[in-house]
Amino acid sequence: MPHRRLLAVLIIATVLGCQQLLGLTPGGSPSGTGGATGSSSTGGGASTSTSSSSAASSSTGGQGGATTSTSSTTSSGSTGSTGSSSSTGSSSSTSSSSGTGGTPCVGPLEFPVPITDMIDDLEHGGDSIPGTAGRCGTWFVYNDKTGPAQTPPSSMVFPSMPGYCSSYAMHTTGGPFTSYGGGIGFDLNNCGATREVYDASAHKGIAFWAKSTTAAGAALPIYLLVLEPATVPVGGTEGGTCTTPADAGVVCGDSHRLTVNLTTDWQEYHVLFIDLVQAGWGTKVSFDPSQILAMQFNVPTGQAFDFWIDDIGFY
Repeated sequence: MPHRRLLAVLIIATVLGCQQLLGLTPGGSPSGTGGATGSSSTGGGASTSTSSSSAASSSTGGQGGATTSTSSTTSSGSTGSTGSSSSTGSSSSTSSSSGTGGTPCVGPLEFPVPITDMIDDLEHGGDSIPGTAGRCGTWFVYNDKTGPAQTPPSSMVFPSMPGYCSSYAMHTTGGPFTSYGGGIGFDLNNCGATREVYDASAHKGIAFWAKSTTAAGAALPIYLLVLEPATVPVGGTEGGTCTTPADAGVVCGDSHRLTVNLTTDWQEYHVLFIDLVQAGWGTKVSFDPSQILAMQFNVPTGQAFDFWIDDIGFY
């Protein structure tokens, strides 16, 4: 009997010794996994790993917009510096968001009318337009000084938060003004002393996103004004060539424009150069897209305003 017990002990010890030599745990799994289920690592050999991750986020800006995204990644067959390897991977992501009133948020290259030359997406946070494609200029506000103070003040024309599915846009409020109104705009080629012309003849029009923060359902009509030397009075640093109103038969200031009606939803507006016309009270001149001095978003007289401009460029 004692011999049998001794034999059993020897057998058990032998089995346990073999498990340790093979690197097996009592559950039959490889030891040394470091807590990573389903992975193994052998010095200088091959290893396999599988990982998956998913993330979802949502954000809501001041426009009531929301963004959600999910992603997953799977990979296998990652090896060390020696040995053989094989890998397969897949990733997927979806995103959707909406601005006020359900306006869809789309990427800059997926605008209803794609902008081929972005003048300013306002994400830089400064008062100057980006110095791309030979452009140089700053944003400014203006009014005829017949009404309440306009915001932002002329010395602090910087983008505000939030923009169209982005961080920043230009925002201005004011009026009503009774002489020629007010608005906001920027030069395209003004690096210092005198405003110069900018050649946009390679494009066919201007596109931009805008909205008005007025009572629901009330559209705000504004003019997109495109200034050129022939309509700007000569003299000073404004780059104009139009002779003074005192000259017989000459009336300056009737710049080419098109009316757009802003709503409380972000929308993209696109204006063809050929659709820009003068109001008709000034000296008639032909519009020339190679002679652009500035762009302005002007509110007619007698109209209080509160509106946003974002992502403006040529198409």
